[in-house]
Amino acid sequence: AGLASQKLDMAARQQRAAENRAAQEEEARRKAAEEEKKKKELAQKRAEEQRQETERRQKELQIQKEKLEAVRLRAQQEEDARLRKIQEQQEAERRRIQQEQQEREERERAAAAKAAQQQQQAAGSKGLLGVLGSIIPGWTKPSGAPGASAPAPAPVPIP
Repeated sequence: AGLASQKLDMAARQQRAAENRAAQEEEARRKAAEEEKKKKELAQKRAEEQRQETERRQKELQIQKEKLEAVRLRAQQEEDARLRKIQEQQEAERRRIQQEQQEREERERAAAAKAAQQQQQAAGSKGLLGVLGSIIPGWTKPSGAPGASAPAPAPVPIP
């Protein structure tokens, strides 16, 4: 009976050892699966973080691009306004000069018209003989003409 008992004990120990090994192997597989699952989750988490970071950077770049475009547009508008102002000033200066020139021409025409009128009046008051005297060099009124002061010399022929 002792030998049978020993065999039974040995078989029971072998059974327990086999069960322990199987449990350990199962635990190792479970831990490995759990570790693999953690690795996959971590990889997915990192991939999601990278995607979000990339998205955030793209948004920042877009915002910066829009700001630069706004600055460029504002600078262009300011330059356009500056050029318009210069053009308006040049146009105003051109109109002022043109106005001054027109006024000067009008004054000159008025002065010329006044001088011509005065000359006509003067010519009209001298009479025909006075006009001839102002036109022909050396001509004086004949001695018999009203206003004559001396005998008239011979008329100078006009070449």
